[in-house]
Amino acid sequence: LIAFISFCICVYLTRNHYSLVYGMSEGKSLCNISSYLNCDAVDASPYSRIFGVPIALLGALTHIVLILSVLAGWSDNAAKASLWRKASLALAIFVAAMSVIMGAITIAKIAALCIFCLTLYVLSFLQLFFIWKTTEPKERQFGMDFFQRIFRGGPEGLSWLAIFLVAIPALGFLVHDMAKTNMAKSMGGFNA
Repeated sequence: LIAFISFCICVYLTRNHYSLVYGMSEGKSLCNISSYLNCDAVDASPYSRIFGVPIALLGALTHIVLILSVLAGWSDNAAKASLWRKASLALAIFVAAMSVIMGAITIAKIAALCIFCLTLYVLSFLQLFFIWKTTEPKERQFGMDFFQRIFRGGPEGLSWLAIFLVAIPALGFLVHDMAKTNMAKSMGGFNA
């Protein structure tokens, strides 16, 4: 549930990002409260993108993979379920670490806060807490064997996770390119 709420917030922030960057915004966004509590300032900053792709879009895709791995962790196959729970924990740790990094950048470099981003940071630690609580102590240990099993297929591996992890940036670039193309087309009509 927390990952789904985070996904929805990331989708909103992605939409807001494109509206701001392409000048399609019809006014200030939902979370512009003051000059310091200002989602638009954060969303329009150069720190809101990686290679031009909005971080919120990558966050939405990451949360889809997290949701799928959590659901796979409930499967009947005990060996696979344990691996998927471990993968969910690894993804939750990654998301929480990215929240710390993005929070530090927001405070130190942008000098403005986004309410939705702050909500995402809190939710990332809540989902890490709940995923941590649903894993066994042995599932909380990460060795090279676990990372090798991500790329191994069959009953011993999680090749789907490897595909998902590669798909996140690939889909991010694809969706971003499609959004740019659509925005450029609408801007042509808007400008005319």
